[in-house]
Amino acid sequence: MPVRRLTPRRVVITGVENAGKSTLAHSLSNTLGWPLVPEAARAEAAVREGRTTPDDLQRLLDGFRSALDVGQDTLFDTGPIVLDIWAKAVWNHALEGVEAVRNDVDLFLLCDTLPDWEPDPLRSLPRWEDRQALQAQYVEALERSGRPWARLPVAPVAERVEWAHQAIAQHR
Repeated sequence: MPVRRLTPRRVVITGVENAGKSTLAHSLSNTLGWPLVPEAARAEAAVREGRTTPDDLQRLLDGFRSALDVGQDTLFDTGPIVLDIWAKAVWNHALEGVEAVRNDVDLFLLCDTLPDWEPDPLRSLPRWEDRQALQAQYVEALERSGRPWARLPVAPVAERVEWAHQAIAQHR
């Protein structure tokens, strides 16, 4: 007999820039029928204008915290690990409450960075080697977190969606 889950699942797509996170998030949201909370940083004027500060990232983290309480299974395009690594890499600054927010996530799906660079005004690491080095920090952060996570290697979107479905099913 299947067990009914009483609390909604919160799944976060995470990873380095140019990893196909948003593409996967939209496809996965459609196939699951879950609402998608888009990447907040893309809508942030300070980010788009290249004048981001640690306070901006703290505000984005606080907004993410609020978005976690939607009351239904929800998919998030990026989240606390991205913001934390960003703050530490650029300003050597830890965000307040990142651990508590991270602990409210049920599953992280780490997208491996894609080898072919797709230019985007918000991206800053065109060299694959640089993205790979940063990705190692994501793996380390996820392993240290103690939270459930699955790695989605480079593959066509349909395969990644299937692997994501399997990971979500395993972490009910």
